Amino acid sequence: KNCKDNNTPPISCSSRRRRHSSTMILKTTKASSSKPLRRDGTGAAVWIVRIVFVVCLSCVMIGLGVAALLILRAAEQDLAETQYESVAERALREAAVFTRQRLMATVSIASFVSEMLPYAEPWPFVTVKGFERQATNILETSSGVGSAFAPIVRPDQVDVFEDFVYDFYQNTRKPTFPQGTGTSSFGEGIFAMDQNASSPDKRYHITDGSTSYGSPYDILTPILHHSTGASSFLMNNMHSEEIRGRSIDKMLNCTSNFLMQSNASTVRCAVITDARLMLSTGGPSALIFQPVFPARNRENLTGLIVNHIVWEQLLENLFDKEISGIDCVIEAEGSAFTYKITDGAATYIMKEGDFHEPRYNSLRRCVNVTDDELYFEESPKYSLCLYPNSKLYGSYRTNNPRIAAIGAVSTIVFTSLLFFMYDYF
Repeated sequence: KNCKDNNTPPISCSSRRRRHSSTMILKTTKASSSKPLRRDGTGAAVWIVRIVFVVCLSCVMIGLGVAALLILRAAEQDLAETQYESVAERALREAAVFTRQRLMATVSIASFVSEMLPYAEPWPFVTVKGFERQATNILETSSGVGSAFAPIVRPDQVDVFEDFVYDFYQNTRKPTFPQGTGTSSFGEGIFAMDQNASSPDKRYHITDGSTSYGSPYDILTPILHHSTGASSFLMNNMHSEEIRGRSIDKMLNCTSNFLMQSNASTVRCAVITDARLMLSTGGPSALIFQPVFPARNRENLTGLIVNHIVWEQLLENLFDKEISGIDCVIEAEGSAFTYKITDGAATYIMKEGDFHEPRYNSLRRCVNVTDDELYFEESPKYSLCLYPNSKLYGSYRTNNPRIAAIGAVSTIVFTSLLFFMYDYF
């Protein structure tokens, strides 16, 4: 109107109209925005979506954290079992080799004695020159602890044999043994042990072949030579003690059945005793018996060689010093003995039985340490069985799975916070 009244030019009038329209639109917009939102449910829907999103995110977060923890824990367990399998395989292989070497050392000593005393006629009144030195040298090849030689003596030979032996110890042998070697509280003579005996050394003089367990063989097997020299075992009749005596009887049965077969007299008639506890260590051990036949009269069984196996020593040779967490069970017929390996050392559980952790039965690994091809079939069978225990798995358990799980959860939480901050602002 003003434009028309004041004769305003058309261009200026048009610009004024546009400014007026813009002003009206801005006022209208401000007025509209100042009005409250309609309660049509739009705000509630947004919050529901947000809550669902948070719940889903929380589930993902928990699932990812648990998965990371379980996966890495399983990886640690797999690593422990892989290490155990490797250690067990090597240990069992070496155990079989070790016990075979111990037997073959016994056979070698028997062969040496056989060649040194090739004729049966002078037995049992014989000595082996250099036995201690030769036996010790042979034992060193198998980490042996002791070996002995015992001739087979009939009861009617006992008196002459005793005089012969003590003359050798005190006069003939060079150098002679110390005075009193091979003697007991009762004096000179072949002795047997009896824990109920009244003598201070629990020894008694034995002059016949009688036994408490009813052996069919009327013989004595006194130790004449020992690899350690003047040993306290000299003149001990091994046939009197039941565990050793029954093993000697099995050896005698074998030789009577297979004497004429090739190599039967040197290998196949070896026997090993049932496990027995050593007074010195408190742990189990065993003895290997190998018959001796004179080289020129192999139809005559004239003596035997005995070798000692200490199972604890066997186990300590199998594991490196950094190995811990393995249970070793020595199983014999009707008996078992358990050791725990810690830092490579074997510790005997001071009672008989199998005390490995049953939950690791599926990881049992065993080897027969008494080769059937080398021992008489009636000889006891020994097995070494290995199991992991909790300490082995504990040594491989770290905080890495927990750290990884916390890291995964923290990443999701941080990302979520960024999202909510963006959404809010």
